[in-house]
Amino acid sequence: MGARHQIPVTKYPKYACENQPQCGVASPERPTGLVEGNRYDASIAAEIITNKYGYHLPVYRQQDQFVGSGWTPSRSTLLNILKASAFVLRPLCEHIKRTVLATDILGTDDTSVTLLVPRRENIPLTFFDFTVSRQRTGPDLVLENFQGKLMADCYAGYQGLELRTDGRILRGACAAHARRKVYEARDVYPKESSIVLAKFQQLYDIEDRGKSCSSGDRLALRQDESQAVWKALGQWLDSSAAKDIRPKSRFGQALGYLRNQWTALQLYLTDGRMPIDNNPFDGNNVEQLMKQVALGRKNWLFIGSTAAGDRAADFMTLVASAIRNDLDVWAYLKDVLDRLLAGETNYEPLRPDIWRQSHPEFIRQYRAPERRDQADRKQARRAARRKPPPA
Repeated sequence: MGARHQIPVTKYPKYACENQPQCGVASPERPTGLVEGNRYDASIAAEIITNKYGYHLPVYRQQDQFVGSGWTPSRSTLLNILKASAFVLRPLCEHIKRTVLATDILGTDDTSVTLLVPRRENIPLTFFDFTVSRQRTGPDLVLENFQGKLMADCYAGYQGLELRTDGRILRGACAAHARRKVYEARDVYPKESSIVLAKFQQLYDIEDRGKSCSSGDRLALRQDESQAVWKALGQWLDSSAAKDIRPKSRFGQALGYLRNQWTALQLYLTDGRMPIDNNPFDGNNVEQLMKQVALGRKNWLFIGSTAAGDRAADFMTLVASAIRNDLDVWAYLKDVLDRLLAGETNYEPLRPDIWRQSHPEFIRQYRAPERRDQADRKQARRAARRKPPPA
């Protein structure tokens, strides 16, 4: 049996003083609603937001879905509920943004929006921002109050960020990008590319061993072993064999990328909390998170205005952070909306990572074992690869 739409009826009493008409008629103050007349409660709003930003269903598809439950809303009604919800949720999203930017290590990526993911341990939050173009002013504005290390790709908005901020922000380059460029060019210079890829494999094997370490022990491991690998890779890049590679070939361009990003690629060697690439230690891949935007964009097709883009960024901030914390997104959003509408202004307990502590019944418990099993399989494959060949 499918879902059914229910219409609760709320009656508000009216009071009058008997035989005293001068008292007039009084009624208790009505609770704040999402839309005028309080026709739709937080459960409807949570359903629309979860469907669009959790399951990537555009509004016109949701319209058909609601019809099956006995309710036929217009698209404008659904959009108005989204707009009203965004207004209520905005202070919480701003609180999450301040929390994310208060850390000193961030990871970032971009597509039609800019994504920031905190790297400091115990802050599993994801923050999205929307800009009308991909000019460098976008990251500059988002990061105007940030100080620390930023893991980013080589998009022009991040290039020169360290110089523009007088060293307030140190940009690290993603080793996965550098390795991918070499891997994709391996057919052109197979022997030479295998040398570079082997060095990257050594670096990732070291990172694999350091995953379970404290940040201090991980830093010591990197300085003891990873620095030597980078030094050996640098010596090969300076060798005649590397310099004989045609610069305009795909492999030559990959080597050019390595040389141009050489310092940024090694920034992670100075801080044990910083990852080697945009795949953080807890399995929340920044580039994979961007697929939430790409999947949604493929279904929504477009965002109609700048204001709509800002609202979408806020919704994705909450939905992605809830997913990252293995939460039932609908239950989280409904409770948050109810509490904000009731006048709650203490936003800290409404953060997804804190909310889950008091709502264990809404945690998707099966997610953690799935991630653990996947990580164990990957670690076993890497351990087998590190074993010396039989004599």
